[in-house]
Amino acid sequence: MAGRRVALLIRVLFLALVLLSASLPSGLAQEASEHPHGMRGMEALHPPDDKAFSEFSHHLAGGFVLLMGLGELALALGNRRWGRLQWLLPAGMLGAGIYLLIWSDIDVWSMRDVFVQPFIVGDRETLQHKLYAVCLLAVGAIEWRRRQGRLTHPGWQWPLPLLAIVGGVLLYTHMHNVLTDIRVINMHHRLMGAAAILAGAVKLVPAVTPRRDGAERRASWDMAWAILIVLIGVELLLYFE
Repeated sequence: MAGRRVALLIRVLFLALVLLSASLPSGLAQEASEHPHGMRGMEALHPPDDKAFSEFSHHLAGGFVLLMGLGELALALGNRRWGRLQWLLPAGMLGAGIYLLIWSDIDVWSMRDVFVQPFIVGDRETLQHKLYAVCLLAVGAIEWRRRQGRLTHPGWQWPLPLLAIVGGVLLYTHMHNVLTDIRVINMHHRLMGAAAILAGAVKLVPAVTPRRDGAERRASWDMAWAILIVLIGVELLLYFE
């Protein structure tokens, strides 16, 4: 049992190293060197205030996701003393959902703007942020009640991995309203999207086949899920534009 867990851990960590190595700042440096005015020219095209706010939002989300992943990792290790850490995931989802719903976009502050402007002006970026927020709040509430033991039907295990998969797919289409080369932004989104899809698939397997997976195999799936969530959190913390 221990050997299989170690082998799985090594494979997931190897994937993490590959993804993280691909997200190092070399792409930004190359893009700046290709610009006729270097980094200053890029900053002129991408307003510093918008850039700083966007990076702050991603880093804050990374903090939420990293805490969620560490909580799931503690549970996967099977130590009963860490049982209270199970609340980190639903609490993190609810916190991130509230932030995205109200403060995800620097030019959308009033409650009218939050719920009306994206539909009126067709702002795809803002609309996707609000969609993520609603999904996080809904699934976070479901996970909270499920972990309380109030939602016992096996079907309630599905929303969490499905959110990870759908959210990962949407990241491949998520665009920022910037006037600069978006290759670096797309690179981050695709890396996080791939990790989210993989995490959702890993989490979905024991939910789909609960009777076929014994305790040993389920623990391995839980470990892989937790490591991938930690990886997404780290990627968000390293996010730059």
